[in-house]
Amino acid sequence: MRPRAGHGGRAASPYQPFLRWIEGEAETMRRRTAAWAKVNSHGHNAAGVREMFALLKRACAALGGRLKAVPCSPQRVVGSDGQWGDRQIGDALSLRVRPSAPIQVYLGGHMDTVFAPSHPFREVASVGSNQLRGPGVGDDKGGLAVLITALEAFERSPFCRSVGYEVFINADEELGSPGSAGHITARAKNFHLGLIYEPCLPDGQLVGPRKGSGNFCVVVRGVAAHAGREFQKGRNAVAAACDLATRIHHLNGRRRDLQINVASLEGGAALNIVPDSAVLRFNARGGKLGDFTWLQNRVQGWVEAIGRREGFAAQTHGGMHSPPKPFKAEARGLFAALASCAHELGFELSWAASGGVCDGNRLAAAGLANLDTLGPRAEGIHGPRETLFLDSLVERAQLSALFLMRLGAERRMPWKSA
Repeated sequence: MRPRAGHGGRAASPYQPFLRWIEGEAETMRRRTAAWAKVNSHGHNAAGVREMFALLKRACAALGGRLKAVPCSPQRVVGSDGQWGDRQIGDALSLRVRPSAPIQVYLGGHMDTVFAPSHPFREVASVGSNQLRGPGVGDDKGGLAVLITALEAFERSPFCRSVGYEVFINADEELGSPGSAGHITARAKNFHLGLIYEPCLPDGQLVGPRKGSGNFCVVVRGVAAHAGREFQKGRNAVAAACDLATRIHHLNGRRRDLQINVASLEGGAALNIVPDSAVLRFNARGGKLGDFTWLQNRVQGWVEAIGRREGFAAQTHGGMHSPPKPFKAEARGLFAALASCAHELGFELSWAASGGVCDGNRLAAAGLANLDTLGPRAEGIHGPRETLFLDSLVERAQLSALFLMRLGAERRMPWKSA
């Protein structure tokens, strides 16, 4: 077990009683995480999102402040038929505490997961004495347990009086935050720093710089025909989309920081009909804005070439939804302050780059310095073996609580003293 603050010969600090209180909450955090992970809260599962919202509202009530639902815009989507439609997005939860305090902190997480109700990964189960496996245990149900417990400890301390905050928990982060992005960006100007409770890496590292992400789809139209009698009169939209998918996939490796995942291709119906429509979807991750411009220019050239063929039409939709997040000086200063807290708690903190994106990308693009992996250690996220390391719940809740208490005691921005 890693030594806790004040152990190993260190002099006791005024933060000790509140850090010890977190140690006593280990089982509560485990139970909360397990119970929340049993709720399917995929962003398009309205009933599950509402249930999760109610559970979080109950958990946050003990923190006081003003708690409210924040309605989010519908998500505009291209269906499998190539037509536009709207999908409703659940309300975000906002808790505002001490909005007039001299230091203001944005604390973010998300209640949705990537697992649709039909996904076979549903069971939540203990694995040995230190692991919990289940959908969303790390991303982000465990992160929410860490966030709320850290704040419960912080609110018990005298150091909270100088720090105000907003907890903002959205229901569409795994969808790219299409309905909540505007709310997040608008909030950036109201705070001095941001803390986001995505899971940290399995070895405990935080994420420093992040790539940007873009979601794209191409709708291809052809001409339907009988596959036997009039095959030559048909224009096969699926075949054209397959050719395009291959071209896009082979762009991987052409730019160092660009990754492209051809994710799905929908189209066709009966085997004896030449398919007249297809929808190709792909995701791109790039380290620079220029990566996305380069990609879009090439894809657009191929799409226009399809449209010039007799009987075909094609159109591209989508674009970059999360800009790259460089690890700038202010974020490095925040990290140094957090690493100092980790050292006081008896462990060392480091960081690594990631191809993943989160709402911290948006906050950084809007000018708010933030750290975005303050949740527990987890591995296998987004897959059927997602696993949370239970001992990290206490460790990471203590880390955030100590950081906030120091912030309240010192009353200065971490990067100005790092």
